[in-house]
Amino acid sequence: MTIIDDDSNLGASFQTMKTWIDRASFPGSLFHVSLIVVLAGCADGSNQASAPGATTVRDSAGVRIVTSAAPLWGAGAEWTVAPEPSVTTGNDEPMGNGADILFGSIRAMVVLPSGRFAVADEHSAVVSVFDPDGQFVHRFGGRGEGPGEVGGIWDLYACAGDTVIVRFRTELSFFGGDGEFMRRINSSGAGTTWSLEAVAPDCRNFIASRSAAGPTPPSGQEWLLHSVLVHTDDGFVATDTVAQEVTGEGFTGSPRGEDVFVALPWTPVDANVELRGDQLLAGYGRWAEFRIHSLGRGLEQLIRWHATPDEVTAADHDRYMAKRSEFLARYEGSPDALFAFPSLREFPRVPTHKPFFDRFLIDDAGNIWARHFPSTGLGIQDLRPPRDPAPPATWTVLDSAGVWLGPVRLPDGFAAHEVANGCVYGVHTSPLGAQTVRVYRLVRGASTGDGPPHPSSVRSTCLDAPL
Repeated sequence: MTIIDDDSNLGASFQTMKTWIDRASFPGSLFHVSLIVVLAGCADGSNQASAPGATTVRDSAGVRIVTSAAPLWGAGAEWTVAPEPSVTTGNDEPMGNGADILFGSIRAMVVLPSGRFAVADEHSAVVSVFDPDGQFVHRFGGRGEGPGEVGGIWDLYACAGDTVIVRFRTELSFFGGDGEFMRRINSSGAGTTWSLEAVAPDCRNFIASRSAAGPTPPSGQEWLLHSVLVHTDDGFVATDTVAQEVTGEGFTGSPRGEDVFVALPWTPVDANVELRGDQLLAGYGRWAEFRIHSLGRGLEQLIRWHATPDEVTAADHDRYMAKRSEFLARYEGSPDALFAFPSLREFPRVPTHKPFFDRFLIDDAGNIWARHFPSTGLGIQDLRPPRDPAPPATWTVLDSAGVWLGPVRLPDGFAAHEVANGCVYGVHTSPLGAQTVRVYRLVRGASTGDGPPHPSSVRSTCLDAPL
C-alpha cells in the first residue's frame, strides 16, 4: 500500500536521506513511502513552525491522515508545569542522613491504577511503592534467583489491580498490589526470543518485538534495522503480527571478522511503541510522524506535524569526538572500546540533521508526548560512560485526535516518565548526581478547559493542589 501526503514538499536538504531510505527499506515498509513534510521553522531551534496554520484530516486507501501545519496553542493556552513539585521523594544529598529514601540509580517508574507510583532502583534491584503524597508504602524485589527476587531490572510495567511487572532480559516477574510475588514468565516462547514493548491493562496481553533485518549486508554498507511487532498472550507462542517498524539506522561493521550492526550517531536510541486501548502507536524519531495500528485491522491513521529538525553542526562533531576521547581514555587498550565508539571518519555517512524526538509516551487522556532530541545529544553514544548531565527537556504534545498542540518545557534536571492524573511524574538528578522522584502539577492554559479526565477513584496530589 502506498500512502503519500499530497501536500508534501520534501526539502532539498532531505533528498539524500530519502534516496538512502528508498534504497535501504524493505518492500512494503511504511518508511519507504511515509516521509514527513519539512517546512521552515523557528530560528531558535524549538522544532516549531513559525506561522500558524490549520490541521487537515483526510483519508487515503482507508487510512486517516492528520497533518498539522503549526501548533494549535496560542498565547495563554500553553501547558506548563508548576514551578515547584507537589511531591518530592528521596534524598538529594549523596551522603544523606537517612531521613529519606536514598535511591542508587532509578531505572524506571510507573503510575499504578490506584494513584500510587512504583520506582525501580537499578543498583539494588528493589521496587519501592509510594502513595500519591509520596509516602512510602512497601517495597519488593531484590537481586537474586529465589521467589520474589529478580536478576535485575530493565523496565517496569503497571496493569490491573496495581500489578507491577518487572522485566529483566526475557524474564517477566509479576507482583501484586501488596508487593506479593505472583508468578514469573519468559518471553522466549517456542524457542523465539521476543522483546517486551508494552503490556495491556489486563496483564495477560502484550506487544513484543523481534529483529527482522534479514540477511546482513556486506561490511561498511548502510541499512535500516526493522522490528516485527506482534500481539501475543503470556505464553509468547501464539502471535499476531501488528506492524513492521524501523528501529535503528546504521551500517555493518566487522570487529574480529564478525558482522554486527553499528548505530549511526545522532539517531534515536529509545524508539518505542505504546498501547492506547486496542491501538498500537509507533514512531521513529527521524520522522515527525506517528502511525496508529489497530490490533486487528492494520494501519488506521498517520499523524504528522510540520516541524523542522535541528542541524548537526561542526560543534556537534567536536562534542562527539571529545566524548569519544574521554571514553577511550577510560577503557584504554580495549579493542572493543574502539568499536563501541567509532570515529566519525569510520561511518559511511554522518547524519546532517538530528531526530525530531527520541522517545514518547501517552498520558491518561490519550494525548501523545514526544520528547525533543537533546540539543547536546549524540545518540547511542550518550549511553557510553562517562555520561553527561541531561539538558533541560522539552516535549511536543499532540492531542488524542493527532492535532499538534505545542511544546511543554520541564524543569532543569527533571526527566519525565509518566503523565497522569493531572501530574507529570519523573526523576530529578542533582548536579552531584543524586536522584529524587518528583511529581509536578500540569497547568493547562485558560482556553484549553480542565484537561483530561481522570478516574474519580484516584486522588491526585497534583489535582488537589492550588493553582
